[in-house]
Amino acid sequence: MLFRKRHKLDDPLLVAFFDDEDALNVMIDDKQVEDGHFAGRVLADFAKHLSMMLHQTGKSESEASALASLRSAFDTELNNPTDRPTGHLRD
Repeated sequence: MLFRKRHKLDDPLLVAFFDDEDALNVMIDDKQVEDGHFAGRVLADFAKHLSMMLHQTGKSESEASALASLRSAFDTELNNPTDRPTGHLRD
């Protein structure tokens, strides 16, 4: 496990989970996102963390191959979306 102890997060930037119907739900705190450049850096960091996890759990041969796979899937999904995000900003 990457974390030594669990922390209660009072103000998360992003929460993502699958609901009972296997639909991905994503909540983003817009107050913490400065602009598109900042959001891109967050996505890049998240991809690196996912790559590390995939390698450390034996789901990928290396962090580099995991990152290459993530980037390929990311580009494919952006260019040919499998679904369309719905939702809106909430207070």
